[in-house]
Amino acid sequence: MRKFGVLSLLCLASLTGYHLATCLKIGSFNIRTFGRSKMSKPDVVNILLQTVERYDLFLVMEIRDSTQTAIYDFLDQLNDRTENPYSLILSDRLGRTSYKEQYAFFYKESAGLSVSGAYHYDDGDESSGNDTFAREPYVVWFNSSRTVVQEFVLIPVHTTPDQAVQETDLLYDVYLDAVARWGVDDVMVLGDLNIDCSYVTSGEWDQIRLWTDPRFSWLIGNDADTTVSSTDCAYDRFVVAGEDFLNGTDVSSASVFNYKDAFNITQDLAYDVSDHWPIELDLYELEVETTSVPLPTTDGRTSTQIPDLPTTPLSSSGGTAHVQGSTETTATENHPTTPGQSTEGNAVVQDYIAASLSTELWSGLLAVSVVVSFLMGMLVSKAVTMYKKSTGQVRSHVV
Repeated sequence: MRKFGVLSLLCLASLTGYHLATCLKIGSFNIRTFGRSKMSKPDVVNILLQTVERYDLFLVMEIRDSTQTAIYDFLDQLNDRTENPYSLILSDRLGRTSYKEQYAFFYKESAGLSVSGAYHYDDGDESSGNDTFAREPYVVWFNSSRTVVQEFVLIPVHTTPDQAVQETDLLYDVYLDAVARWGVDDVMVLGDLNIDCSYVTSGEWDQIRLWTDPRFSWLIGNDADTTVSSTDCAYDRFVVAGEDFLNGTDVSSASVFNYKDAFNITQDLAYDVSDHWPIELDLYELEVETTSVPLPTTDGRTSTQIPDLPTTPLSSSGGTAHVQGSTETTATENHPTTPGQSTEGNAVVQDYIAASLSTELWSGLLAVSVVVSFLMGMLVSKAVTMYKKSTGQVRSHVV
């Protein structure tokens, strides 16, 4: 996927009383044959831990462990490394034969995430061979109190390669089922769709409703490479439906995470971890914040508050700069003193008025500049989406 030199202004812009802060990061990873054997390799586990802890919400696929203990051991090790622990929601073991896989979502409640519901999509009777997915999707409804999109449904899937076109098309029915069940139309299909290279021909794309229906935006384009080996295939995808979900997503952040380069490890170790790279994207996070300090009045009481001005400018380095909002102040009349009367009270009042005027001036200037940045961020995000659609970065068409 092409990299765009676009600053995610919405993740940095601040408003008086509000700030759009660091984004909520979502990841998806097919960890090849994750189980007890993989957990017995410290170097591999260390890379996996470093990878997962980058995210607030993370999908793991291809969990193969009949004891169902490896994923919980991993959760324990993950939470030993962080002050903000992860929770886990895990599917049943899924598959038509003795070969079974599971899906797992790691998520941080401290990031405002909670699960409102989950179910296994009913794709037919496996015993009679009438089911439609090799591993049916595990549909999860998340609430997200801090992001622009407040609730969304995630549909993870690991398609079987020789049925990738058919199964990807049938995800359209899973989408309709989830919307009908919960009434939430902000939905993202994510995972290893195997929908590239030899598993799909140029003529088969029109057979995929998830591709042809304009409600869906493919945020990982066909020019991405999600494979660790020398192949160049975009097997792993994010497919988003819903205006709030799309507008609440930094589409320029949808990309592949190359942990080999990020952690400076060998190709052999990278391949021991998995044959796939994770994919990731950011959701814009909206927080409410007001901070103020009391000022003394002439009679010793605490007056209406005036906030501190920020000491740290807005930065594009990834840190969050808080712009604190102004609050309404109580007017105090300033009378001239009479001979012999103490001027201490008047001096306090004069300082108070000067501080009020200065604060209001700075707050006004900050508010104007931040609103401009906010609007620019909206325009940039929209422009990136439109550009990607026109050039094949979103819903990219096979030529």
